[in-house]
Amino acid sequence: MRSKTYCVLGTVVLFNFLYMFWLYQSMGYFDGSKTNNFQATSFNARPIAQPDGELLLFWGRRWGGKESWPPEGYKFGKCVATYERKYISKARAVIFHFTTLKDKDFPWTYHRANDQLYIFWNAETPGAVRKELSNAGTDVALFESGFFNWSMTYRTDADVYWGYGYRGDLLNYVSRGKDAVDIIIKSKKKLAVWITSNCKYTDVAKVRMEYVQAMEEFGLQITKLGKCFGSYLEENEKYQIIKEHKFYLAFENAMHCRDYISEKFWDNSLKSDSVPIVMGPVREDLLKVAPIDSYIYAEDYDSAAELVQYLLYLDENEEEYRKYFRWREDMSLTDDKMIATIEEKHPDIKPMRRPKGLCDAVLENKDIKVINSLTKVLVANDPEECLNSVH
Repeated sequence: MRSKTYCVLGTVVLFNFLYMFWLYQSMGYFDGSKTNNFQATSFNARPIAQPDGELLLFWGRRWGGKESWPPEGYKFGKCVATYERKYISKARAVIFHFTTLKDKDFPWTYHRANDQLYIFWNAETPGAVRKELSNAGTDVALFESGFFNWSMTYRTDADVYWGYGYRGDLLNYVSRGKDAVDIIIKSKKKLAVWITSNCKYTDVAKVRMEYVQAMEEFGLQITKLGKCFGSYLEENEKYQIIKEHKFYLAFENAMHCRDYISEKFWDNSLKSDSVPIVMGPVREDLLKVAPIDSYIYAEDYDSAAELVQYLLYLDENEEEYRKYFRWREDMSLTDDKMIATIEEKHPDIKPMRRPKGLCDAVLENKDIKVINSLTKVLVANDPEECLNSVH
């Protein structure tokens, strides 16, 4: 009787061992090929009614906002966004904004298919990401190697480009032609405007504050708005104020982060009919994505005094100031023509072409790829002044 009992127990132990071996093998622990390291199987999968379209599952709302974009059901071409994790077995891709990475709720415990893409989503500088994850107590090592397949960031070398703007889209957004520029020129009542709510969060924030003070000392009249100056504006009010100024100080929160050109340049400046004074981005990155001759690069000038002298010159010479709107006035300047001009004038620059959208990139993908180092993806080719701008 005892031997029969041992036999049964031995069979159970052997079964459990074989089951666990099969389970871990299915999760990729014994697989040296380039597939996802964090695979899991949904053993109780049941057919689930899903929204109309290929599913893109967003793993939580970025920054914890209940109304965070994209809204539930938002259409990306043939794809539809959802936050309902019950659809994970049917999602073509799962997108993780970096603020949704939590240590306790591991997504691979739900389901993971071999052909399902896990995408890291970020539109902030490496220093800001590092600080945010550290403050949240996130163990980055859990996601460092093999968890993500793609990156979706502002970097032009990302698997999916998720930047703040693109030259071709801007051309389709703004009014163009001589009459449009005439109206813009006539609307200018003041010289320069700066809106900021970051006074000291980053080292660069402190530097740019000192630079702006120097510009004022050398005679530039600057309208200063935002939290740093006790001013809180509605979006429509903000853009209307910007439109009345000739220049907008598009000073970034970080210095020389590759491809990081934020809404300060695109929305607060070019879309708001103002000429951006740019500080922060690398010159080559501006050339890649911006309309030709649409901005003034602060680093071209040896000092704040020299820059102010040039701005005051433009203020007195309408014809010279107007040249910064040629990209809008000359209707023949298409996106393709600008790209050709950039290639001719700057043969060492590879101008950005219209990026592929998230849905198209996912649906057209046929490769199996794994990000072996998320850290390298985040900081590739970024200089020390970018990485150490946030402490």
